[in-house]
Amino acid sequence: DLRQNQLSSLPNDLSGWSQSLHTLLLDRNCFAQLPSGLVHLRSLRHLSLARNPKLRQQLQVKLLTPLAQLELLDLSHNPHLPAIPHRLLQEHPDLRSLLTDGCVRMAEQLHQSALPAIQTPPSPPRPLARLTWLCWQQQQQTAKEFMPPHLRQLGSLCGRCDWCGGPVMPDTLVRRYRQVLRMDRLVIVEYALCRPHWNTESRYIELLIIDKYDFI
Repeated sequence: DLRQNQLSSLPNDLSGWSQSLHTLLLDRNCFAQLPSGLVHLRSLRHLSLARNPKLRQQLQVKLLTPLAQLELLDLSHNPHLPAIPHRLLQEHPDLRSLLTDGCVRMAEQLHQSALPAIQTPPSPPRPLARLTWLCWQQQQQTAKEFMPPHLRQLGSLCGRCDWCGGPVMPDTLVRRYRQVLRMDRLVIVEYALCRPHWNTESRYIELLIIDKYDFI
């Protein structure tokens, strides 16, 4: 229990607690982002970062990915915290409780994304850039060795679209926000998209019916 200690960081190496620590309470501190040492706490089941007013960076999902036993994540009353990345829900299907009450910025993002707007789809990635990304994702080491440095850098910067699974180029990233029901609670989720797959909730539902299974 480390609540209310004015903490802004934790030691980077917490591997000594990897098997024995099941609950970590970091409420009412000064964290601006997730502590990097969390990646070692593979037995953690209950993590609370409630009421950290400086927590304003989007959650780094890669720090939570190793926490396969995580059942409860309390992020409530962090007014500047952005919406929950969609990838977090994908990688933690057994997360029973995700608390985001009092996260004002999430509600603002949802409201802004619902405003009517004319969207101009960005240009699709160049075929060479797409091939670079595919080689990178499939860990084709031989292909990587023959890539020019600028293409290797491009491959390392690309993300994966939360809708179609295609490459998200840094200069064409599109963000969408939705409310999803998670264990009887509404959570505001951010989708990182390669292009504007949908601009309205009705269009999102149409896409689900046509060719997509919603795995949330």
